[in-house]
Amino acid sequence: KYILNQFGLTGGGPIIKNKLFIFGDWERTERRQALSNFFTVPNDALKQGNFAGTGTTIYDPSTGNADGTGRTPFANNAIPTARIASASAKMAALLPAPNQPNYPNQDLFAAGSYSFARDNVDIKVNYNPNEKTSVFGRYSISKTLIVDPQALGQAGGPAIDGGQPGNAPSTIQSAAVGGTYSVTPNLLFDGNFGYLRQYLGAQNVDINKNYGSDVLGIPGTNGPDVLQGGYPNFTLNGGFTHLGNQNPSNPFLFRDNVYTTSGNGNWQKGSHAIRFGAEIDHFGINHFQPQASYGPRGGFTFTGGLTALAGGSAPNLYNAWADFMLGLPQTMGKDYEYINPATVRENSFAIYIRDQWQVNRKLTVNYGLRWEYYPYGHRDHFGGDTYDPANNNVYLGGLNGVPYDTGVNTGWGDLAPRLGIAYRLNDKTVVRVGYGISVDPNNFRSLRDAYPAIISQQFSGANSYTAGGSLATGLPPLVGPDISRGILPLPANIGTTTYPKNFNRGYIESYNLTVQRDIGAGFNLQAGYVGTRAIRQSAVVNLNAAPPATGKAGQPLYILYGNSSGINSIEPFNTSSYNSLQTQLTRRFRNGLQMGVVYTYSRALDYADNNDSGLTFAWAGAWARDKALAGFDRTHNFQTYMTYEFPFGHGKAWMTNGIAAAVAGGWTFNTAISRTSGTPFSVSSSGASLNSPGNSQTADQVLNDVQILGGHGPNSPYFNPYAFAAVTAPRFGTSGRDILRGPGTFNMDASMFRDFRITERFQLQFRAEAFGLTNTANFGGPGATVSSATYVGGAITNYNGYTIISSAGGERQVRFALKLTF
Repeated sequence: KYILNQFGLTGGGPIIKNKLFIFGDWERTERRQALSNFFTVPNDALKQGNFAGTGTTIYDPSTGNADGTGRTPFANNAIPTARIASASAKMAALLPAPNQPNYPNQDLFAAGSYSFARDNVDIKVNYNPNEKTSVFGRYSISKTLIVDPQALGQAGGPAIDGGQPGNAPSTIQSAAVGGTYSVTPNLLFDGNFGYLRQYLGAQNVDINKNYGSDVLGIPGTNGPDVLQGGYPNFTLNGGFTHLGNQNPSNPFLFRDNVYTTSGNGNWQKGSHAIRFGAEIDHFGINHFQPQASYGPRGGFTFTGGLTALAGGSAPNLYNAWADFMLGLPQTMGKDYEYINPATVRENSFAIYIRDQWQVNRKLTVNYGLRWEYYPYGHRDHFGGDTYDPANNNVYLGGLNGVPYDTGVNTGWGDLAPRLGIAYRLNDKTVVRVGYGISVDPNNFRSLRDAYPAIISQQFSGANSYTAGGSLATGLPPLVGPDISRGILPLPANIGTTTYPKNFNRGYIESYNLTVQRDIGAGFNLQAGYVGTRAIRQSAVVNLNAAPPATGKAGQPLYILYGNSSGINSIEPFNTSSYNSLQTQLTRRFRNGLQMGVVYTYSRALDYADNNDSGLTFAWAGAWARDKALAGFDRTHNFQTYMTYEFPFGHGKAWMTNGIAAAVAGGWTFNTAISRTSGTPFSVSSSGASLNSPGNSQTADQVLNDVQILGGHGPNSPYFNPYAFAAVTAPRFGTSGRDILRGPGTFNMDASMFRDFRITERFQLQFRAEAFGLTNTANFGGPGATVSSATYVGGAITNYNGYTIISSAGGERQVRFALKLTF
């Protein structure tokens, strides 16, 4: 089911003739959608702790040595009832039973109803007091409510579509005033002031009860604030769907304000068109969203290492479930909103000048220079704050003698030059070349998550085979700091976010060379090289990542201060690049037909896909391995479009009169076709043997020819599953980041439009639109965790999601519309 209704109206006109005008609109959008997806849940035997027939040996963590060696299996491969954690048994009882035959690979089909409702209202007034002056004012408001169901019923789990579970209301308001003033025919000034207010939130349906502490009996979860209510997060590595509220960013409540001011001038001097101006922006965020690690209800991660044997098979989904049944998480924690709301205030400043010089009728040169300045962010009740790993102190700006910017040096701004040249070789050929620098606009919003505004308690075992705590004992209580001291030692088991003392902001170089040619017969061809290079692209760098095989003892800040938590520094890091051949061929026919073909061949490389991405290989000694294809890279991107006005009806070639003209005339057909390459992905493995906190693990590649088989379905691998092997030694896997590419996509959209003139003043437009007209399945990426599979005698007996594609989109959606104008 997919039902979309969208309706509204617009109106405008003069209040005072030639002086004062008003315009307004209202639009309502409603969507009701049946969501469905496949998930993986344990059967009744596993819920009782019985692992017989799984092909995985479950070891007793109370036996053997602390490093995971020397352990003995549970008798009959079953956990004794007395050893099963009470909280785990209660959560397991809430789980729905598998309803698909391909156990345990996507064995649960879950469905639910999603709803979306939004109202948009805009109003704008224009006033022209005289021939030289014009001013305007506008106001817009958008109210939205989204309802998103969870996948596992009473046991929670992810939202079926991967979004925020529960209810998400929002109200967005914006207002602006501006105007222009013409000093002389050659000199004009314009200015604008804008304001944006963003109120966003999401709360799960279980928020009104402390299920973690009061129902499951796990100490330290939930809290006195209603926004700490609901189920904790139980993360199960290897394949089983996570339980509880697995979204640490839920619930959240944002109340943000943005102010923008700009003033510009335009001066026409002979063959020069000069534009100059300045801009000042201010934004302030006010958030409740403690999501540094586990969220406000607390969370527990079960990696499988507690019931695995060091040196034996890599832990898989059954080991992770066994860890959960024993109530022994390898890591656990909770995030506290110690300062509520967490705030960030930031300003940015810019000035620029640009000249467009028409050198002659063949040559146009556009050149300019922009200066941008981004001072360090601060809070509304004190300055910025930073963590110094050299002494383990957190500094709060403006308190007890600490400098307001805590000594963070952001420089005196950055210069960004631009140059563009267009040269007309002849009447049919134009060559364009351009180069420009843009300052990396990444802001200091991550101050929101820094200690002590967010206090992130994190506990982990000494190694991958040791528990960080238990569900029985829960999470230790928090003892908060005295903020007025200004300088706070960072406690052990507390993570934070920070920025480096010297924040040397990066920049992006953009360059292109294109040739456009009229090749005759109505065809226009354009081809060009387009590239970008980001210098010092920001990334999240974990300052506390350990080398392989060292566990907690190898973490730098644990060695110095006994802290094994994640310490994330948002800093200018390394270089990314994008290079492409971009082509376009268009033709306009005489009979109302237009066609175009666009093709791009490109390659994107980076170390992290965006400014909020952590590094796959976070240990400094492995940073070189992070350089790889970007996760959004698409080698081939082919697009084609067509618009055709049918040659029927009045003023056309055929059927110009009578009933035939009335029925067949006035129709326009549009279509767009898209075909793209898939995006890259990595093949991962359990990180138990790696024993390197802060890092991800990739699989060993054991065959040179991976063989993309292209399968999709429960037992049809997308790539050769035997091309990779789980890593069981204390080292990184031999495969790299983003070495395989997922399925490509195909889509065709089409529409039919027609205008009906009812009277001289009234006209009705009919529109029929189809998205995904061919109903072609666009498959999602495959499961790529090699240690999820079950092996017997070297052969895979159950894929458990490994190499299996279990999601698809691209279904056809059809809608009809009527638009009345008068």
